[in-house]
Amino acid sequence: MKRVNLEVGQNNEPTIKFRVRRKSISGVTPFDLTDKGIVMVIKASTTTSDAQAKANVSTTEGGISVPNPTNGEILIHVPLAATKDAGKFFYHLDLVTAGKATTELYGGFIVRNL
Repeated sequence: MKRVNLEVGQNNEPTIKFRVRRKSISGVTPFDLTDKGIVMVIKASTTTSDAQAKANVSTTEGGISVPNPTNGEILIHVPLAATKDAGKFFYHLDLVTAGKATTELYGGFIVRNL
């Protein structure tokens, strides 16, 4: 689990690219995302329930694609609902295997009035 703050412009629908990697004895290598589900939740704060999120995108419901799973590459299309209001919010990105979610990334989701 790694903390990464994200910053986007207000009223934009950016696409964010992540590459998931793992540290091993042989160094840092891409993490194979084949057969993994991915969910990103953007919400008001860490105490806000995921059900009350500003946005919830996933590989199953849409908004997240995995163009190169063996290279750990993820593309996230952030919906307008998540950038409508300027301010500081919170997100978490989870990998889902066999129905079990594990948080891969989390942090501040800052929407700037540009």
